[in-house]
Amino acid sequence: MSQDEESISFTKRRRSANVLVVTDLPGLSDEMVLLATVAGADAAVVPVAQARGEWLRDGMDLHGWDPRVVLLGPDALAAAPHSPADMLTSEWVLLGSEDHQEALLAVAARLPRMRIAIIPFAMEWLGSFLTELSRRNGESEQITFMGLAGGVGTSTTAALFAARCAGAGQSVVLVDADPLSGGIWERLSREPHQDSAWESLNRNEPVPWGVHIAEVLPHHHGVSVLTWSPEASGRGVAGNLPADFVAETIHELRSAYDCVVVDAGRISPTALQLAESSEHNVLVAHAVGLASGQTDVLITGARFGAVPRRFGLAILGPHPKGFDAYELLERTEASFRSSLPLSKRVATMSAQGRVFEASTLGAVRPFLDDLAFATFLSEDRHFEDRRYFDERYA
Repeated sequence: MSQDEESISFTKRRRSANVLVVTDLPGLSDEMVLLATVAGADAAVVPVAQARGEWLRDGMDLHGWDPRVVLLGPDALAAAPHSPADMLTSEWVLLGSEDHQEALLAVAARLPRMRIAIIPFAMEWLGSFLTELSRRNGESEQITFMGLAGGVGTSTTAALFAARCAGAGQSVVLVDADPLSGGIWERLSREPHQDSAWESLNRNEPVPWGVHIAEVLPHHHGVSVLTWSPEASGRGVAGNLPADFVAETIHELRSAYDCVVVDAGRISPTALQLAESSEHNVLVAHAVGLASGQTDVLITGARFGAVPRRFGLAILGPHPKGFDAYELLERTEASFRSSLPLSKRVATMSAQGRVFEASTLGAVRPFLDDLAFATFLSEDRHFEDRRYFDERYA
């Protein structure tokens, strides 16, 4: 899989946060359009007569609808999805007064993900719900990297991947969530660390909105970075943030960036907690370690919940004789893998504060492109032909 900077398009662009209001009741439709507008979302009213059959799919083809939320009035309950599987691309809310509550509950009983809003009592909740979706402005991606052991190159791999995403035109933030890292800024840049860092966030206050955090984060090579400042690392205060606070901060950052790359450090309960909210999880391991027993640890960990439920493998270092990466995927049930022979040049550039620049090296680009393809284009499906990736490293 040889791809150049222009040809690789491994992103799922965030879609506009818009709302479809299905009802013929003018008072309800006007109220919902106004509420959506105040929440910062675009709203369109769909007549009930138009909401028949495969109406939503047809509207996507004919009108370009791509709704984040579908609001169904009490006169449009027949337009509700037929099964939960039909609700995966949008959020759905049934609207009605107390007089309609029984009919609304009957529809929601067969669709577990369906929400109900009794008007006017639920107006405040509905306004907050639409505001949150509008502020998210669609879909973003979280990719969490964690190491099977300490010192295998997890931070370097996460930084390289973040730089690759930025190079492909994504807005990216690299989050240093490794409690033992002590800060990664010095690997990224020799310029003094400025602006905000983890210690600038007050754990005793609500987490700021992602757009506000983004305004003050330092940038380098097109990547925003949230890490510990060298001063905080020197004082030994790094790594003392509560896991819930870190997770909430990452959630907020997803509202401001196309891609949130998380360096979770060595696999741990905290790393696994972050993996729960992550679309893509990558376990970083050394080939020698996998060949000498870590594979069994990985298999056992998967059985007892000590590794993420879904993950891919980033294998660093030359493959020892007899090491079969394809068999490794079968045994561990990893969804993909990518390999990078260790490069002294990458290590040198990291020591020089130039690890982002290493993402463009000829030996590194195929590794990152494989990761990008597997995470952004695979839609979490297992590849039909996993040997495709092994051919590169044969």
